[in-house]
Amino acid sequence: MKKVVNILKYILFLSLGFGVFFYVYPLDAIQEIWEKLKEANYIYIIPVVFMSLSAHYSRALRWKMLLDPLGYPTKAFSGFRSIMIGYYFNTIVPRMGEVSRCVALNRIDKVPVSASLGTVITERIFDLMSLAAVVGLTILLEFDLVGDLIIDLFSDKVKGAGGLLSWKVLLALIALLVLAYIGILILKKIGLYAKIIKLLAEFKNGVISVRKLKNPMAFIGHTVFIWASYFAMCYLSFFTLPETSGLGLGAGLVVFTLSTIGFIAPVPGGVGTYQYMFTMALSLYFIDDLAGKAVAMIAFLVNTVLNLVVGAIALFFSPKDNADASLSEE
Repeated sequence: MKKVVNILKYILFLSLGFGVFFYVYPLDAIQEIWEKLKEANYIYIIPVVFMSLSAHYSRALRWKMLLDPLGYPTKAFSGFRSIMIGYYFNTIVPRMGEVSRCVALNRIDKVPVSASLGTVITERIFDLMSLAAVVGLTILLEFDLVGDLIIDLFSDKVKGAGGLLSWKVLLALIALLVLAYIGILILKKIGLYAKIIKLLAEFKNGVISVRKLKNPMAFIGHTVFIWASYFAMCYLSFFTLPETSGLGLGAGLVVFTLSTIGFIAPVPGGVGTYQYMFTMALSLYFIDDLAGKAVAMIAFLVNTVLNLVVGAIALFFSPKDNADASLSEE
């Protein structure tokens, strides 16, 4: 039943993504956009590819810093391969990247999935903090232009949190606690409770591994470099067309922020939502609609194609015969 629900969710989000995509790129405008894409100067794609691969490798080095204190020293290149495999799967199926990269690292360097997944959660926390910092910086520097817009994007979620303490939710929480207690009794009865506790302990160690960092400043430095690279990739895409090549760093920050919000939407690879937010951001600077859509497509395709190609290569050369020791131990 759960598998059916997941498939239905995937179909729903995929349909949503392509619905937005074809709203931004209607079929009757494809020829015009294609002609505009043929005018682009693709020489700027070279530094974008370089910055993307550098950011991914920096992410691998940052991940290694979280794994080493757990007693699972791994090679940076192994982490890079695993991350690219994660991006490959995340492009196809939303939210699959985190688990996929941990499974890949287990097959490559035999790091238990339960431990590495905890470190990935820690990574995601720092990435959310980084995104929040980028959003804050954008509002601070470009408030007159995008302050109200960005605040509105998050206001619905904040308002929705106000109803979390309703009596229905409290009853549901009580019911879940009762079911959890019954579940624990059953797991103890069949002998699985101790194994699950062990897995959760490994997961917890992964999450709190940031406390054991040997070089916290290096970890922060990698985080800054990763997000600076993402910004540079977005900004460099402006130079592919003359209509956007004159935009300044402030415009780059606005487009980067809004397109990133679009990218993290629960659709495969951010398709549709990324282009919509990217184009909308450019419209704030009175960029021609056709040029905006073309640049958004270039920025999206470079990142997506790179992740798919490099991820597929990494997946092809990854070992297939190693089972997760943390899941198989008695």
